[in-house]
Amino acid sequence: MTKPRKKYRPKPVVMPLGIRDSFAFEMPALQALSALGQPHFCEQHVYDLIATGDMSKRIASVDHEIVAVTQPVIDVCANIQERAQRTGKTGVTGDEVRVLRDGVPKLIAFIRRSPNPAIYRAALAAHDEFYRTGELRV
Repeated sequence: MTKPRKKYRPKPVVMPLGIRDSFAFEMPALQALSALGQPHFCEQHVYDLIATGDMSKRIASVDHEIVAVTQPVIDVCANIQERAQRTGKTGVTGDEVRVLRDGVPKLIAFIRRSPNPAIYRAALAAHDEFYRTGELRV
């Protein structure tokens, strides 16, 4: 009679600094980008776009070139939210789609190139601000 095999258990992996789960970072914004103009575009997609803009804005220095891309994306998302509250439907105009389709891939690329400590500090600052004030300033 042979000895039974041990059950396979994958070992937890600690990712080295500089390697991160790009799927978790990029997928919500990419899904929101693909949902623009579609009937299933909803408020969660707007939140994902705002989160991408907010993280880029928090990571970048004041004089960085990405700030010029970040602010129009955040303004467009604010317009979409305001119109959704007024009309009860979440939708986008052609000009808003153009701004988002041009800006969001640049923001994703910027976040992808950013170092992990900068992303961590930006996320921690947003988290602390939310729990201190009850709302997130963008």
